[in-house]
Amino acid sequence: MIGNPDEPLAAFAAGLLEPFTNRRAGEQIAERLTTAIALGQFGPGQRLPSERRLAELLQVSRSTVREALHILVKAGQVEVRRGSSGGAFVTSASSPDAAAMIRRALLPGWARFNQLLDFRCTVEQQISRLAAERATEEDRKTIQRRAEDYLASSREKEHSQAADRALHEAIARAAHNRFWYDLSLQLHFQVNQGLGTEPFSAQLRRRGEEQHPPLAGAVIAGDVELAGELAARHFALNTEAIGQLLESVTREAAAPRATKTKASRTKAKTSKAESKSSKAESKSSKKGA
Repeated sequence: MIGNPDEPLAAFAAGLLEPFTNRRAGEQIAERLTTAIALGQFGPGQRLPSERRLAELLQVSRSTVREALHILVKAGQVEVRRGSSGGAFVTSASSPDAAAMIRRALLPGWARFNQLLDFRCTVEQQISRLAAERATEEDRKTIQRRAEDYLASSREKEHSQAADRALHEAIARAAHNRFWYDLSLQLHFQVNQGLGTEPFSAQLRRRGEEQHPPLAGAVIAGDVELAGELAARHFALNTEAIGQLLESVTREAAAPRATKTKASRTKAKTSKAESKSSKAESKSSKKGA
């Protein structure tokens, strides 16, 4: 029997993700949420998962989640609305402190996290190969339908993400192995900050529109080698997106240091020139005397 996607998701958010350190867990969750927002996992106007859901996913208390949300409210990235349709809503994709928060979220465990991304690509490659080999007629119809649903879905973030996930779950189910399916689901949560939503942007959506049809087609046609090759290429998109974000915030941190170093050098050159000028004037004064 294939696993239920709602089975212990809290456990899926743990494991290979870097554990929270002695630094305040609320700050670390705020940094993880800021990273997710920067990756487009949640966008302006979108409601974040409830406090209870975030606590379950991230294996922390609700008071710790509230602390994280308070940090994001102060940073201007989130606002909390009251009432039956309330919750925590993203108000901005960035903040003055966002780059530093993302660096703290990603840099300490980057080597390990990069290995996790690589592992996921390998797992999804094998799942697609197995699906191409084992898919039943019903599986093939479902995969075709899910691929068409993705292309027909709204390019709005939440609809697109849901259609994307439905297609990949259909392929994973077609492998007909509970352990591969559960591993795919687990890695889906782990590589996405434990939050279960994929990075999203207009560019990633376009890449999905280009890559989903041939991937689904290879699985349906039973082309094992092509299915594996296309899956590896497709799941590398996450690695690219996260790598580009880290490169961007690292470059941003280096820019002020470079400016400061240049200013220091300019100041030193100016001081040296002034010193030479002063000495020259002193010699001239002595000769005049």
